[in-house]
Amino acid sequence: MFVCSTGSPRASRDNMVSSNTTEESDGKVENTKPTELPAGNYTLVSWDLDTTGSRLVDEICQIGAYTPTSSFSQYVMPYRDLTQAARRRHNIRIITIGRFRMLKDVKRGRVLKTKSEVSALTDFIQWLSEAKGDKDGVVLLKHENRKIMTPLLLEALGKYNLMDDFRKVVVGFADGYAFAENKCAKSVRYFTLRTLTSILLHRDDQELDHAHNRAQAIYEVATNVAGLENLDAIKDPEKGPKNLAILVDALRPFTLTVSEEENSLVNLRATVVRQDSFRPVFAAMLSRNSRERQRAFNLRNILVGAGLNYESTRLAHEKSGVEGVKTLVSEAVQAKVKDLDDLVRILMEHFAPEDYPKSVPTEKIVRNGNRRDSSGKRVRVKSESKGKKIQNGEVTVGSIGEIGAGDAPSDTTLDTTASSPCKLVTSSTQSGDSSPPPLENEVASADSSTH
Repeated sequence: MFVCSTGSPRASRDNMVSSNTTEESDGKVENTKPTELPAGNYTLVSWDLDTTGSRLVDEICQIGAYTPTSSFSQYVMPYRDLTQAARRRHNIRIITIGRFRMLKDVKRGRVLKTKSEVSALTDFIQWLSEAKGDKDGVVLLKHENRKIMTPLLLEALGKYNLMDDFRKVVVGFADGYAFAENKCAKSVRYFTLRTLTSILLHRDDQELDHAHNRAQAIYEVATNVAGLENLDAIKDPEKGPKNLAILVDALRPFTLTVSEEENSLVNLRATVVRQDSFRPVFAAMLSRNSRERQRAFNLRNILVGAGLNYESTRLAHEKSGVEGVKTLVSEAVQAKVKDLDDLVRILMEHFAPEDYPKSVPTEKIVRNGNRRDSSGKRVRVKSESKGKKIQNGEVTVGSIGEIGAGDAPSDTTLDTTASSPCKLVTSSTQSGDSSPPPLENEVASADSSTH
């Protein structure tokens, strides 16, 4: 059996969740210290969800839960369609037959039996109540790094006024990811469920596409990490209750109460509101390529993490202009100098576009299968965008305001002395000149319509 050695407590309970906070009137949040889950006789239930996506507005597609003595699995028919990433992750998609929408298992090729979200949640609470029995409560064990399943579950329960019934049964949420990261820090590098299933349980072909499969794997991985050999140690009629108490006690430092998770949900809602407020600022970057979009997400997260929103930056600009924005960002944000400069520039491009024109990409390299050199090989064609101009057969670069965002500040100048302009190659020069072809088989095209 693979045994995890206890490493440094990198995933301590204080930093296990990004924030356990309550929202204040100014949009900022104040950190509160988590409370210890009191010792007691609890039932441990592992669980997971299949969802239409990873945002707070997404819906549940399947609820899966597991204990060594019973399990729960119920598919839910969502109103919204699944994202492409969710379809690939769960191998399910929504199909339409006539006037009816159905959930289909793509991998197994069968239509799934579904219920409405409120019916599935009601059945889930009822099953948890039966699993609790005469014990003090249920501890729900999850295994995820992004921490989105619990907010989605609480959001759905609150939508149908089921939180009171849920609190009567469930006392807390245990984090199996943080538990494994703390115990196996010296022996395992990655702590995803698939990696731990392969290393600890020796199952390389474990199916983890559906929630009920992952729920069982979560329970088995936690049992192994806690030092118990397998589930037989929990199922044993004599030693089972004692071993279960050992497992629950080992998970207690990584468990948050239901009220703390509700506070985290309040903070997550406030974070989403602040993110949406910056949408006009980063709209241009979000409409470009994937690299620019990822850069926009990172910069926006820096502002949101510092507790800033659109209104606070707008007031700073109205009061003191660019100096006010610089002061606000430098005092509130802790980031690299380049990130701070980019944030100030992007904010000023939005608030003062006449002084800070928005930057656009200048050049793209496209493939043209019809272009070949004198030896018959295909060549790469550089397609010039609006940022380049053709004068007297030479290609020159436009102003600095036309370069891609993040390449250079708008108050600098572009140095073109290091490279010589590209000459246009015409058909007459190719046929009349017997000199060898250009280096690297590249020619510059004056036609910008090839984009």
